[in-house]
Amino acid sequence: MRVLITGGAGFIGAWVGKALHEHGDDVVIVDDFSTTIYDGRLKEERVRALLPKAKVVRGDMADGNWFWRVTEEIRPEAILHFAAIAGIRYAQKDPFAVIRANVTGTASVFEAVKRVPVKRIVYASTSSVYGRNQKVPFHEDDPIQLPSSLYAATKRECELLAEVYRHTSEVQSIGLRFFTVYGPWGRPDHAIWLFTKAIFDGSPISLYDYGNAARDFTSIHDIVRGVLSVLDRSEVSCTLLNLGNSHPETNGNLVGMLERIIGKKARVLPMPLPKEDVPRTYADVDRAKELYGWEPQVPLEEGLREFVGWYRAYHRI
Repeated sequence: MRVLITGGAGFIGAWVGKALHEHGDDVVIVDDFSTTIYDGRLKEERVRALLPKAKVVRGDMADGNWFWRVTEEIRPEAILHFAAIAGIRYAQKDPFAVIRANVTGTASVFEAVKRVPVKRIVYASTSSVYGRNQKVPFHEDDPIQLPSSLYAATKRECELLAEVYRHTSEVQSIGLRFFTVYGPWGRPDHAIWLFTKAIFDGSPISLYDYGNAARDFTSIHDIVRGVLSVLDRSEVSCTLLNLGNSHPETNGNLVGMLERIIGKKARVLPMPLPKEDVPRTYADVDRAKELYGWEPQVPLEEGLREFVGWYRAYHRI
């Protein structure tokens, strides 16, 4: 089928696009190649490496009329909406840019689909929406009323928009709550990349919550399998789905694993947890298992070895 991927030059979008292309699907990516969070050259290189044959459309997702015209021209059977300004830290710096990209950009997708019918819409949400919830693991039906960051609030707003369009316009979609995705060609602002770079460079690592903050680090390969499972099972009725490793690890233990893999000690600076962070994320993936037959397969240390190997090759270390 023909699949349009917004944010297709991003980490998750490019890997999913690669898998779809290998399955014989026609992949079109929409991306503005923004340099907001990190150097746009990485996005260009990522597309050349993972999606050398995909059609690339460059533009601003928040321009609703422009995206409608793109959708009308391409006539996709499915839209994977992954375009966003991700990252808790940047949202504190420029909240209006994040609101525009995340919320207005998502509204652009739903408005376009009102005019150009699409069989399947899958959009990216995040584990951050669970905010300060104390009950773990996080389940899709848990109440969500205590976001810790503006970024989390924008992604929750995307979920609410999806519900409104489902109710008023019968636009069917499913939101995937991703839990701390990592792997080759990942994001330089994520902990695993930052910690790896710091160990190689001999720079200090800020360990929040004094090394006790825990994240449900999830391999990109597991995420890709999850997205494809959702696309393949269009008959399944589901509006929100966790995709996570369901095995949280503290950032202190993460550093220890990277030290063993790299063969070099880290310089650690224990620090308190920032207000916009949460102490832990932990995915309940029972719904994904029951409805889609999906469960995580890549252990964290195995995934870290793959990432470090890629990082060495990418930086010629």
